[in-house]
Amino acid sequence: MKAIKAKNYFSGFISGFSLIEIMVVIAIMGVMAAIAMPTYQDYVDRAKISEGFSLAAPVQLAVMQYAIEHGSLLGADSNQAVGISGEIKGSYVENMAVSNQGLITIFYSQPKGTLELSPDYQSGQIHWSCQGGSLPMELRPSRCRQVGGNS
Repeated sequence: MKAIKAKNYFSGFISGFSLIEIMVVIAIMGVMAAIAMPTYQDYVDRAKISEGFSLAAPVQLAVMQYAIEHGSLLGADSNQAVGISGEIKGSYVENMAVSNQGLITIFYSQPKGTLELSPDYQSGQIHWSCQGGSLPMELRPSRCRQVGGNS
């Protein structure tokens, strides 16, 4: 009986990845994903926080108008005093309130916390700072993370 030889149709080279090589690539991808996920979540949370600034723009305008009409922020201690009626809500903003000489407090539902926009009215100009509130510093917009936090 004769032995039958099989022909190699790959010209002597069999190519592909070994199981070890595939496992190493999967492990590297897992480490990269573990590093990227917290950073991605911070970006998502910061985008949610930016909604409050968009909703606060008309309230800031109302406080500025109150200051111009009255010559000071004394008495600008509620939404009604500055001409805002009803609640101001958004997808991630529970409420927004004006208090204590035009201080605007934004109450967030996700992530949970508050951010305060403080007006500084001097000689017909208002400068806003956003240093107050309970939101962690890393979730605040960059202008609120700086010392002085003017917006």
